[in-house]
Amino acid sequence: MSCLLYLLLVRYLTVLGRYTYVTPSSYLELLSSFKRLITQKQDSTMKAKKRYIVGLEKLAFASSQVCGLFVVVFKVHGCHFFDTRVHAP
Repeated sequence: MSCLLYLLLVRYLTVLGRYTYVTPSSYLELLSSFKRLITQKQDSTMKAKKRYIVGLEKLAFASSQVCGLFVVVFKVHGCHFFDTRVHAP
């Protein structure tokens, strides 16, 4: 039995006043539950990572579109369009 498991059993006894026993089958069940929870967490983390990457790709696309629009506006209106000192009458 691992030291951590032993410490948890002692804590369980002192807090709840109940003894608990760890059998090989219950320990294997615990490991199986842990494996299932880890897999679920990894899956949710991968989904979040994919959403993050898609969001970054959309931001990059939007940025390129905005740059393209600035070029078009610059060609049509010239440099004075971006000059903040020029005021409309």
